[in-house]
Amino acid sequence: MRNQEREYLTAKLLSGVTFFKYGGKRYKIINPTPSQMLLGDEIARESVENNRFKQLLSEEEAKEYLNNKGIWTYEDEKLFEESEKTIEEMKMELCEKATLFKKREADSIRSKIQGIRRAISEAMPRKYMITQMTIEHHYRMIKDQFLAAVCTYDLSGKRQYDESSYFTEQGVIMEQAYEARQRDTFGQTELRDVARNEPWKGYWQISKQNVFGGTMESIFGPTNDEAIIIPSSHLNPNQRNIVRISKMYDNVYQHPECPRDDIIEDDDCFDGWMLAENKKQEREKKKKSIDNMADKKGDELFIMASNLQEAKEIVQVNNKGEQLKMAKRINQITSQGEVKEADMFDTKMELRRQAIAESVDRRRK
Repeated sequence: MRNQEREYLTAKLLSGVTFFKYGGKRYKIINPTPSQMLLGDEIARESVENNRFKQLLSEEEAKEYLNNKGIWTYEDEKLFEESEKTIEEMKMELCEKATLFKKREADSIRSKIQGIRRAISEAMPRKYMITQMTIEHHYRMIKDQFLAAVCTYDLSGKRQYDESSYFTEQGVIMEQAYEARQRDTFGQTELRDVARNEPWKGYWQISKQNVFGGTMESIFGPTNDEAIIIPSSHLNPNQRNIVRISKMYDNVYQHPECPRDDIIEDDDCFDGWMLAENKKQEREKKKKSIDNMADKKGDELFIMASNLQEAKEIVQVNNKGEQLKMAKRINQITSQGEVKEADMFDTKMELRRQAIAESVDRRRK
């Protein structure tokens, strides 16, 4: 992303304002208040209730319809979820290869990820074919139309709609405001790039979440110029997302095993690092719980698994050395059949180690 684009997006984030033009005149949309958002929900709920007998489906009914028509089947949904999990596994592998500077292997994994994403992107129109016919979509649209309308002003500060005139005024500007607000949504890739770079990075480092401080006008329209700190409840989705992402990067830079800058700046590699860290933390929590049980029951603790996935999770709690020992034991039993504990290779090695240690002690004495 070019610096000029970053400056533009940073200005939009700091202001929270969306500008649009209609009939040669420019208008702006400010962020709604919590009270306006609640009223928007009330209006949307009433609209859904009044239209309950029309041809609107719930999202679950829409899924069933698509499945019955063979457009997007339950098997398609399962494959989609598996593809998402595959991408996660590939991201972790990509991070591992990139960390070790194995560029050729990393590029190969990256190419595979892009291939899966293309396949998913091509399939998405089928998955969301009748989304606009659902109750949930209707609800969101009514609420967003209302909020865009009551938060629209011209540049002289004149409010175009209020809560009482919303239902009676001409709706042309309202429609333009709704469409402008829908277009004004940043993707995760854009927001991450903005968060990592200037000028946003400088603003964030100085003020953190108080970066959105402004005037009463920025919240309630043209009332007065009293400077305030804008609370998080008055931020729009783009602003809340950039705060969340900026905090995420703050936490990573403070991590004792913070990855290199080139890993952080590569979204897929960075996702892989975070996924691996989360799995590591989960394993440590499970291991700590099991270790506490083992202290009461002995050095080894055997846990029964109810399915294959659960068995894999239990095995992963062990460290690499323990997993290797388990794998060797399984191979020995597979090749020899029934094997006594005393005949296990690791048991023999441990007995040999103890015998050598005792011999050394006797010589010293």
